[in-house]
Amino acid sequence: MLRHEGQEADGLASSITRRQILKGATALGLTAGILGPLLAACSRVADPPIVTPTISNNPIPTPFNTPIPAPTLPVPTPTPFIPPTATPAPPTPIPTATPTPMPQPTATPTPKPIPNQISIFEADTSNLTERQKVAHLLRRAGFGYSKSDLDRAESIGLKATITELVDFESIDDSALTKRIGDAGLDFELRNELRRWWFLRMAYTKRPLPEKIALFWHGILTSGLKKVGDTYVMIDQNNLLKDMGMGSYNELLKEIGRDPAMLIWLDSRLNQKKAPNENYARELMELFTLSPGYYTEEDVRESARAFTGWGTKGQKDKGIHFLFRNRQHDNGTKVFLGEEGNFDGDDVVDIILRQPQAARFVTTKLWEFFAYTEPEPHIIDHLAEVFTKSDYVIRDVMRALLERPEFYSPKAYRTQIKS
Repeated sequence: MLRHEGQEADGLASSITRRQILKGATALGLTAGILGPLLAACSRVADPPIVTPTISNNPIPTPFNTPIPAPTLPVPTPTPFIPPTATPAPPTPIPTATPTPMPQPTATPTPKPIPNQISIFEADTSNLTERQKVAHLLRRAGFGYSKSDLDRAESIGLKATITELVDFESIDDSALTKRIGDAGLDFELRNELRRWWFLRMAYTKRPLPEKIALFWHGILTSGLKKVGDTYVMIDQNNLLKDMGMGSYNELLKEIGRDPAMLIWLDSRLNQKKAPNENYARELMELFTLSPGYYTEEDVRESARAFTGWGTKGQKDKGIHFLFRNRQHDNGTKVFLGEEGNFDGDDVVDIILRQPQAARFVTTKLWEFFAYTEPEPHIIDHLAEVFTKSDYVIRDVMRALLERPEFYSPKAYRTQIKS
């Protein structure tokens, strides 16, 4: 651990002050063992010699009657007291400076995860007025609005407007039926087919089913040029509108039997001895999974499951689905890891059990109604709704239209109509 340089220097200075008496010896590099006797030797005083009186051998002359003086003895010099040599105190140990711990940086607290707000009614962060929100909703879930439509939606509020769009059966749309009847359309003409659909989209009081039909038409694609029968195309369009808000499982099973799709993807030519893979491939690639989530073997095996699905009838006289049992392959098939004597409906069930199917469908819905490249947590939520509802699109659309991100700057007024 690093030390503060200033604190370490102060500690050393105080230690030297306490040991000044040893400074010289320390400077000479003397050890503590030599220093003790050296101090003792320096403190001793040399003993002076003892004076012993000398007695002369010559006889002392005796003067006449003169008393002989007593000899004066020298006063002995007292031996100086030599104090005992003091045992030198051991040198003061150099204190070891305790390193001052460096202050640890204050850890940035981990922010608590923000709950995934799944409804704008829980947390409205759009900064839009109620009028702006319902206007955005009517544009995306329908085909625009009149001033009276917008005024009414604002008066009942966003939540009630979502409910009317999703649970549309209570809305009277008889005026549209009368308008189309009064238009005198000739469905033998292709342009009249287009006019019929435009009238429905423009004048319906139930815009979301029509918008959903347009959405599915871009995925479950068929075209009049190859199908060649306007009535068959009308039937398919009605199928997308009538079943488009219901179970996607049921819609896929019906679209597999739809004459327009059977003609468009050559499924009516799919026979046991010569399986046609077109519909089986498109079912996984464009309708449910996307490439990378199935193998070529899965394509071949599922094509066998759809053998015998054909049509009966003639152009302009009505074309319908026909199952030819003799042309159906009843053998065991291995598809997406499951094994059995599967038919086309079994294949649809197995596909929709794949987690990717829920993510594929809900991503397509979000990108059509909101914006491209949705955040993963949005798709996590919508995919969960899709799966738990048994693939009901109505429930997914309700959740989608209530998502706060649907009203965010990323979605608001960002789609360009062509």
